[in-house]
Amino acid sequence: VFCSYRASSAGVPARRPPPRRGPAMEKRRKWPQGAEGAREEPGCAPAARGGGGGRAGDGAAHRMSPTQEVFNALTMVPLACMALHTLVRPAEGTTSADTLFAAAIIVHFPFSFCYHTHCALRHGLVDPVENNFFLKLDLVFIHISGSLMALATSASYAWFLAMALFNAVSASRTLRWSNTTFERRSCRACCLLGYLLPVFAIDWVLFAWAMVVFGGMAFCFACNQQLRGWGHSL
Repeated sequence: VFCSYRASSAGVPARRPPPRRGPAMEKRRKWPQGAEGAREEPGCAPAARGGGGGRAGDGAAHRMSPTQEVFNALTMVPLACMALHTLVRPAEGTTSADTLFAAAIIVHFPFSFCYHTHCALRHGLVDPVENNFFLKLDLVFIHISGSLMALATSASYAWFLAMALFNAVSASRTLRWSNTTFERRSCRACCLLGYLLPVFAIDWVLFAWAMVVFGGMAFCFACNQQLRGWGHSL
């Protein structure tokens, strides 16, 4: 204030101090998109600022490199080959439930493979989450495949119709992108329980092993940032 008074007294225009950066200005600040960063998805935790500060997959906090996206796509291939072998050359004792389960895997495979391949080829040019139609198809066909798997494990049309209705609503909201990251992940977890719970009634040991495997997979996905983007591949 004293310096401003001296300047005005000398006939020199007073120099205004720079405006303080408050919460209102922080809200107007936009983070860059593309290879250097990405917008934060509504309903999910803020993206990490270090190392590019982007996201990959459905709200993960680490932007994957093209090499990692290629590995993400390749991890889908072995299971798809096993499912295709079950359909083309079924082993002795293969049941209709085995065939339906294998078909469900094949139904989802091309959409997941194309999504990760697209992210690798268009890395830095497209956002891996926002307005990504390939991601929407990947997530939608998880629910479609889950409905078929529920029929395969339960052999109950009533259970299948209930799960198909749930997955149809979840897939519709995902396709319109009117849900949050937490809702999408929760619905996918319920989709998985939809075809694993019938196994509990048949073989609880097998169900327990399946839940252990799912827990390990979910842990790697949740710790994708700490794993430097390799969570999906693991």
